[in-house]
Amino acid sequence: MIRRDSSQPATRMAGIWPGIVVFVAAFVAMLPALRGGFIEGDDEQLVLNFVLVSRPSLSHAVELLTLEPHRYLYQPVPMLSFAAEFALLDVLGLSALPDAPNSGTWLFHLTNVLIHAASAVLVWRLIRRLHPDPLVGMVTGILFAIHPMGSEPTAWVCGRMISLSALFSLLSLNLLDAWEERPRMRLIPLVLAALVLAMASKVQVGLPAIMLLLPLARRRWPRRTWWIIWGLCLLLTGCFALLNVTLTQQTHLLEVAAERLEGPRFVRVLLALGWYLSRAVWPAGLAPFHPARWVVAWSDPDVLAAVLTLLVTLVLVIVSLRWTRIGILGLIWFLANVAATLPLLPSRSSMFAERYVYISNIGLFWAIAAFLVFGHRRWADARRSARWCAWVAAGLAALLLITT
Repeated sequence: MIRRDSSQPATRMAGIWPGIVVFVAAFVAMLPALRGGFIEGDDEQLVLNFVLVSRPSLSHAVELLTLEPHRYLYQPVPMLSFAAEFALLDVLGLSALPDAPNSGTWLFHLTNVLIHAASAVLVWRLIRRLHPDPLVGMVTGILFAIHPMGSEPTAWVCGRMISLSALFSLLSLNLLDAWEERPRMRLIPLVLAALVLAMASKVQVGLPAIMLLLPLARRRWPRRTWWIIWGLCLLLTGCFALLNVTLTQQTHLLEVAAERLEGPRFVRVLLALGWYLSRAVWPAGLAPFHPARWVVAWSDPDVLAAVLTLLVTLVLVIVSLRWTRIGILGLIWFLANVAATLPLLPSRSSMFAERYVYISNIGLFWAIAAFLVFGHRRWADARRSARWCAWVAAGLAALLLITT
């Protein structure tokens, strides 16, 4: 008679419960989005009033996979998900109109919330794989789950282009790291499939660069096959990027923006980076839309604040190298992904947007989580007098923030 180890289920649950906590935190934090409706603009043009989506059929689904229906970005995966929701509404006898007595608008928002929660779990899982302290993975997942900058791609129906791309990007990263840990042939097509789904939701040019961070975090030189997989991922990303650039050029958005925006582009980049870094720590002044400034100059007072924010960030990262490399890895993650959204090219009507850093902020959250856990460990070992001093300092800091 084979004797089963009764400790195995408990051990398995001990490994799963942080992921459950992260999922619940994300779901509860974004639950108010279910009360939302559709916003004028993309929600109406790409969802409500788009026949290929709002009148679901097999022929319409096939047509969505072609290039013609897409305006300036090839995003068939989220469009197909919208069509599937319309089909489900028909089955349930519900209407997509927010004002209808049998309105089922909540279904679109519920899907977005579930996507965000699933992405948060994948964030936890990835950082758990890369970082030796399991608490860092859970804290990173919770920060991603509840941070206010994740609200826009979750509460906005068409924010699904971002959130779905993030979900599949994180899935590809987890699968690639799982292959590196224990090579299995069946994982290779899954990595490539997840990447294609991510790119067909919204192109993430920085994803191959983030993939390079996985062996760096493990301090391990990848196998030759890993480089072949990475090369295929880079090739697929380049193909999708070229496709979307071609579609965008047909709309003449670049020419129109170049005629209206004035001032050094590097100033716009500094302003955007300063805004993103400061809001990751202190998420104040968030809004659905941040219009681009038509004229910028080095004399702009916000430029000095942005430069100081960047300098403080760099100093903290350099100082942290004494104990850990997570600070530099997190910053590289952030910069690698956010680079494609920075206003180096005058192609955007907004200076910055919360949705642009939905994936990028994971690197910052990783660094912040490592810092918080490190502080917690040191705090637990500190003497009582030192703790009292810390409590007093924290109280004074809180009072200063409230009064200012």
